[in-house]
Amino acid sequence: PPKRMNSFHSTMDGRWIPKLFHKMGRLVTSASFEAAFCVLIVLNALVMAAESQHRGMETGLKLGYNGATASTHDTWPGAIDIFEVMEWIFGVLFTIELVLKVTGMGLRFFREAWNIVDLAIVGSWLFSSLGSAKLPIDAMLLRLARLGRLLRLLKLVKKIRLFDSLYLMTTAIL
Repeated sequence: PPKRMNSFHSTMDGRWIPKLFHKMGRLVTSASFEAAFCVLIVLNALVMAAESQHRGMETGLKLGYNGATASTHDTWPGAIDIFEVMEWIFGVLFTIELVLKVTGMGLRFFREAWNIVDLAIVGSWLFSSLGSAKLPIDAMLLRLARLGRLLRLLKLVKKIRLFDSLYLMTTAIL
C-alpha cells in the first residue's frame, strides 16, 4: 500500500492554496453573497437618504425657510457623528467585499463592468477618507452610483430557478 503522509506535511505541500482560492471564487459569485451585499446597498441608501434629509433641514434653516424652526443639532442630536460612523462601516464592508472578489475571481473580476464601478466607488471612498485631498465631485453622488448595483438583483433572481416567471416579467418590463 502507498505511504500516507502525515497531516502536517500534507498541509504544507501548497495544494490547499488553489483550493482556498477556488472556494473563495465560488463564494463571491454565489447568489447568497450577492444578496447580502444588495441588502447592505439598500441599508446604505437609507442612511444616505437620512443624511440628505438632515443636510436639507439644516440648509432650510440657514436660508430662513418658512417651515424650518430649529437646528438639526437640536432635533437630531449626534446625527452627524452617526452618519460618519455609518459611512466608515459601509466603506469598510464594501472594501472587504472588493478584496474578497479580487482574490476569489482573479482577472475575471475585471470582466464585469459593475466590478469596475465598485472599484471606482471604493477607491474614491478610500482616497477621500484616508487622504487629505478633496474630490472634485460630491462623495454622496459616487455612493449613489452603487444603487445601480441593485439591477444585479435581476442576475440573482435568474440564478434562482424558483423565480423563472418573475425573471421573465421583470426583463419584459425593462
